[in-house]
Amino acid sequence: MVFLVLCAVFALSTSRLHAASTSTAIDPFRITIPADHGYLGDIHATSEPGAPVIIHIQETHANYDTQQHLVAILEYLIQRYGVRLILVEGGDGDVSLSYFRDYGSLEQRKRAAEKYLRAGILSAEEYLDITSDYPLILWGVEDRQLYQRNWQTLQEAEPLRESFQPFLTQVRQAATQLKPRLLSAASKELDEAREAFDRDEMGLTAYTGLLWRLAKQQPLDMAAYDEVARFVTISEQEQRLNLSEVQQEQQTLVQRLQQAADSDTRTAVVDPSTRAPASLDEARDRLAGGPRSGFRPTGVQEGATGLPVGLHKANAVKAGTAPQVEFYEVVVDLATRQGLALEDYPHLTDYVAYLHASKQIRPAALSDQLEQLATALRTASSGGSPESRQLTKLLEELTLIERLVKIELSPDEYQRVRRLPAPGLLCGWGQFLEKQLRLQNLDVPTFAACGALEAQVPQVARFYETASLRDQALVTQAMSKLQESGERLAVLITGGFHSPEIMRLLRERGLGVVAVTPKVDQPSDPAVYQAVLKYKQGLMSLDQVMALTHPSATSGGSGR
Repeated sequence: MVFLVLCAVFALSTSRLHAASTSTAIDPFRITIPADHGYLGDIHATSEPGAPVIIHIQETHANYDTQQHLVAILEYLIQRYGVRLILVEGGDGDVSLSYFRDYGSLEQRKRAAEKYLRAGILSAEEYLDITSDYPLILWGVEDRQLYQRNWQTLQEAEPLRESFQPFLTQVRQAATQLKPRLLSAASKELDEAREAFDRDEMGLTAYTGLLWRLAKQQPLDMAAYDEVARFVTISEQEQRLNLSEVQQEQQTLVQRLQQAADSDTRTAVVDPSTRAPASLDEARDRLAGGPRSGFRPTGVQEGATGLPVGLHKANAVKAGTAPQVEFYEVVVDLATRQGLALEDYPHLTDYVAYLHASKQIRPAALSDQLEQLATALRTASSGGSPESRQLTKLLEELTLIERLVKIELSPDEYQRVRRLPAPGLLCGWGQFLEKQLRLQNLDVPTFAACGALEAQVPQVARFYETASLRDQALVTQAMSKLQESGERLAVLITGGFHSPEIMRLLRERGLGVVAVTPKVDQPSDPAVYQAVLKYKQGLMSLDQVMALTHPSATSGGSGR
């Protein structure tokens, strides 16, 4: 389906929005990104006049698809807002690769850089530094000693991960045997849903809907989960939408508006290469990348209404810098001014209402409330039996330890691990499982390894401890470079684990902050990420890394 928009011939020449001056005050809520490549998250504006703004990009390391999306996001920020300063983790000081611009033609550099981007050796910002002529400042904001200590703790944890696996598998199998005998029906449904959600076998909408349904069966304070309630309501709206009817009504309304338009504007219907969303999920994906309400494109005076605003909105949608809702807002406004009855377009008006509601979703708050709701449900639905409650608690603790050992914890999960009863945790699992398996006349394995493994848990957790220490250093170094450079707008790129604490620290320092997450089309390969880390520490050759992502080719040299 083709997404039709009003567009005037004279407006096409002004469709590219001018870069914002970084010498003036910047409103974080007016920062946009290409909707096809990522999502806007939390946004914080400061009351301090002229305070700098940091666009904090939460990336997935050594993931080729994500890095491609990040290249597009960075290029857009550079062109639209004049961004020059890009602050990065994993290095300290000047980490620019622009000197490679002197070697080979642009096409040769692109081919070479593409190869190393795919392998995870190059990051998105490094790729741009090599393959463009943008005046970038790539600056590492690590404390070198802390970074090396964090790397060392990761290396120390790696052999321990293998030693934990047999024990954790044994515990998981024993607990799975007991679930149908000890857990209530609601607890089993909740546990199975959580496992499916963690394995990406259940989508967010289905998982949230199930939690909400189970929650309404328990005496919980539902008011504490307002963001979950909002998401469920929007999902229900989504199910009632008929996109084909929306598309038909949209085309009819636009045609009527064109007929009513002043002929002096020489309006025309054009195909802006922006198709209607193929699915409701895609509509939400696009929406998540758009600006907040109140966005006014460069070149449209404050107070302007009608066709000029519509033209600029159309061009913004075409460029992927504004969500569909902003175009629909203008269409509805124009229809009202022309005296057209909106009740003649019920599917379209329902769709606009749905898009408006979707804009109010706060992803970080939704994630936090889902975790809190799942925890409350585990407690409430575990049943009256002490054995059922203990098994529910064991399963929750087991999932945390499994993620700890795999180095997959989120910051919130790490804090929950820290609150676990360290002495006797694993052996307590073994004792409980052995007793219950005997009572149920099931085979009883031995959990003798629990004592030795318990002593190793703090050693694995040290990786997260040093990673948390790096957060403070990353922000301190970023602030120092921002002040030294005089830039009013900069990008800070880190992995997702660091993001919540970094966002908090930046807000405390009085900066405006915009959180951005590039899309992730394919899951990361942990082996590639580990190989890249080892290569950068001189522990693996370039050929070995390239072999993981380019099995049929080698780098042509031994590498370093």
